[in-house]
Amino acid sequence: MPEQLIHGLNGQAEVTQNGVVIHRRDLRFNIHYRNVGAVILPYDALHSVRFKPCGWFMPGYIRFISNADSFNNIRHNVNNDRSTIMFVKAQEPSFEKVRDEVERHIQRVNLSPQQGRTMGVADELQKLSRLVEKGLLTQEEYARQKERLLGRW
Repeated sequence: MPEQLIHGLNGQAEVTQNGVVIHRRDLRFNIHYRNVGAVILPYDALHSVRFKPCGWFMPGYIRFISNADSFNNIRHNVNNDRSTIMFVKAQEPSFEKVRDEVERHIQRVNLSPQQGRTMGVADELQKLSRLVEKGLLTQEEYARQKERLLGRW
């Protein structure tokens, strides 16, 4: 059962105890990503939430950034990004609540830097390996990040 369910311009986001489920409305998008419209983002695979309020003539958006996205520093197109939902001004308060809720879950799952936890190379490699298993990181991206981590060690 979802904690929250919000509808945006290009899909809906369902906030659950274990993660965020995004359902997209665009058939071309669903064919491109070879799924039936659902993108599952567990909290332990999320790095942060990017939120852009609505402008005068532009919709706002909420983007759930996975650890893989943060490693690759991906620039994205809001319309085509699988983890982004766009919204209009009337929907903005609901999306702000979702942003706050998801950020709380991310902090609960991933220890924050303020707590002084430093992640070792082995821990980071294990986390990257889990992202590959979940399909959130490709083998090529994993190899690149592994090389980067082992190079700094």
